[in-house]
Amino acid sequence: MNRVLLQYYLIVKVIFLLGIAFPAGHIDTANYNRTSLSLSSFILNRLAALLRVPTAAVEMLRAANTMSGIEKKSLPTELVSLNALQFSRGILNFSFFQSNMDWIFPYWAVRQFDPGDSSFIPRAHLGLSMNVTHRNWTAVGTPECSTEPIVDPRGLVTPFRDGWSIDVWVAVDKKTYYPSRSPARQSLHEHYPVVITECAIDPILLRLSTFVDRTTLLHSLRVINQGSDRFSGSILAAIRPFNPEGVGMITSLEYREAERRVIVNGSQSVNFSTAPSQSWCSNYADGDSAWMSGDADGGNRPSSMCEVGLANGFLRFPVLLEAGKEMEIVMSVPLDEADRIVPVHSADISSGRLGNVTKYWDDQLVRGTAIETPDAVLTASIKSNLITLVMLCDGPTITPGPSSYHHFWFRDAAFMIHALDSFGHHERTRPIIENFFSHQESNGYFRSQKGEWDSNGQALWVIHQHTLLTGSDACVAAHFSALRKAVEWIDHQRMKGIAQSEQPYFGLMPAGLSAEHLGLADHYYWDNFWSLAGVRSFNALCSIVSANDDQHYGQRLFDDYLCDITASLMRDRSRLSSAAIPAAPRRNIDCGMIGSLSASYPLQLFELGPENLEATVDEITRRYCIDDVFFQHFIHSGKNIYLSLQVAHSCLLLGDRKRFARILSSVVRHASPTGTYPEAIHPMTGGGSMGDGHHGWAAAEFMLAVRAMFILETAHEVRFLSGTPEEWYRNEQQFFLRNAPTHSGKAGIAVYNNVQGTHIIIDWEPHAFSHHTRWLVILPYRASSVVIDGAASAFRITPHDETEILLAPGACIILTKR
Repeated sequence: MNRVLLQYYLIVKVIFLLGIAFPAGHIDTANYNRTSLSLSSFILNRLAALLRVPTAAVEMLRAANTMSGIEKKSLPTELVSLNALQFSRGILNFSFFQSNMDWIFPYWAVRQFDPGDSSFIPRAHLGLSMNVTHRNWTAVGTPECSTEPIVDPRGLVTPFRDGWSIDVWVAVDKKTYYPSRSPARQSLHEHYPVVITECAIDPILLRLSTFVDRTTLLHSLRVINQGSDRFSGSILAAIRPFNPEGVGMITSLEYREAERRVIVNGSQSVNFSTAPSQSWCSNYADGDSAWMSGDADGGNRPSSMCEVGLANGFLRFPVLLEAGKEMEIVMSVPLDEADRIVPVHSADISSGRLGNVTKYWDDQLVRGTAIETPDAVLTASIKSNLITLVMLCDGPTITPGPSSYHHFWFRDAAFMIHALDSFGHHERTRPIIENFFSHQESNGYFRSQKGEWDSNGQALWVIHQHTLLTGSDACVAAHFSALRKAVEWIDHQRMKGIAQSEQPYFGLMPAGLSAEHLGLADHYYWDNFWSLAGVRSFNALCSIVSANDDQHYGQRLFDDYLCDITASLMRDRSRLSSAAIPAAPRRNIDCGMIGSLSASYPLQLFELGPENLEATVDEITRRYCIDDVFFQHFIHSGKNIYLSLQVAHSCLLLGDRKRFARILSSVVRHASPTGTYPEAIHPMTGGGSMGDGHHGWAAAEFMLAVRAMFILETAHEVRFLSGTPEEWYRNEQQFFLRNAPTHSGKAGIAVYNNVQGTHIIIDWEPHAFSHHTRWLVILPYRASSVVIDGAASAFRITPHDETEILLAPGACIILTKR
């Protein structure tokens, strides 16, 4: 890093510290009063003066800090490490990429630094270079291993988070072909976490297969001669100091010929099934080893060191193939720390281990709910997204991503756990929920980061859902006092003091950042709806375990809290002349109102008024949807999949099947070729623009939306088939859902269509907490007759031109005719 960049880094760091250290208001950095400032303030002011940071710069940051509403007592310090890593990498990327355009970059950088590409981003004076156009990758792994390697859209494999990568090049006639600069196709092998990347380099096809067997990454390079003549060239396995986020530092690189493996950074290794003919390592001072890739006679240089972390190298494998023939080279990377440096026997480095992977995942999936639909693309997405959720379970924790977001947050966990429970994977969710209590502080606060005003509500809500879906109160009985403390914490945090009595946020939670897609710090309805739902969940759990006194306390709190929230909503309704719920009191209508939709889905707080929820859905879909998906202007600045599906769910709860279907259909179209979703999608490039490139919350919402097509539950009602599309009921099509946990027991539903009509079979196995009072089947067409268990039955045609059939709970067979 040169002197200018070093100064830039220091100045930005100082300004940041000044911005959070001082309250708003003018402080003259030249004429400060030492007695009125703390020691830390004095030091920071002095440092700012020494670095010649202009007073105006400090004042602007203070103004931004004041505008943000963030208070130091609620500053989420847990995010400092995550943000520091991204910020530092952004500076390193800025320092390296634009000054070394002759290096072979990863796919995202090739496009983002190309002025002729639609993904081009100018650098200007920003001083940071980050991947904001193609944040797409696919995780491969198992829940037995806490490391999930990722594969980028051109087959670049990053075995370890924030680390180096493996690339594969093809050299022919002293010219080298690089996948990051070439067209490629990518898919999953039978929708398992096995990424297939194919790159056609006439006359050969390079096929890369990447998967994890238990705790070992396997990366197969298969070269297929598709031409009519003999092919002669080389395959190069390159170790690169890059990943889909930017530079992934390598300080040392060594090829050990006797062991047929490369040691990276002294503690990680890549093992090879075949011995190479050449090894060549380089560093930043000597340049990119790619410059030597076309020279098969360039000798060997089996090791290198690099103080700035840009060591790199390749191994060359000669290829001589007759027409129609193929060859394979396999690499393995031990992911478990205990195995990383141990030599691996060549017999264990085999793509034949793929059979272990498919069998492993078949064994995992057979334990839960099974779904089959007439839509092959949708059915494939169901399988791959369910695997994503299981893969992101790491024993007693769950994370919303394999890379950028490999951290635990209650917010993401609530949706991911609920999806897994809704598909019958309780053996995965139990230890995660039990581990919630290790995050609970003595005052009852469930904390994954400071300043979370929604986390207690989310923990209580998902524990309630888990109890209903499993039919077991074991967790509640074991931790009831901790749950009571969690409710008391919500009670104590509400702004109920005399000083707040005349404020529009009276009775609500404090201001905070909440979910980052809502905007600047505020008294968000999202936080309050989750907290209110948490109290309601606690009351329901009290009823299950017969804790009557605690339930009386919880009910009084719920009623008081609901009254305060309702009063705030009424003031907003009068002020805005609209029933739509803004993001927070005093806020105008903006895209942050997506958080207020949580009152509808998933929380079903219908006490707040169905007209408010319907107006909120209408405003969101009218103002903030592009291509039938929600575009979030705040932070994400992209199309957001999980927020789009929350809108879809709300539409379905309101009985709008067609709008639900349009959103879900668009979501399926927005998936990557491997069925993954980044947190946000760039509206022009179609690539990821923010967050993890393989997002667990998005996978959870997708799975929950699919389940809602078949079974949608409210407090006292279960609706069957209310989200299934009309085209599924044509011709001889059939579809089913089996072994699905519900709040009242396990359910299954199968639908068969033929010339006689639609045959529906519902299976039911109630459990101890069964409480649904109404069963409805809602079909997307006008029926002329309905027969239930052999007898003609009444039905009604809804205002949406659908057929609604009221059932008595229990197993039944239904026949309908159009």
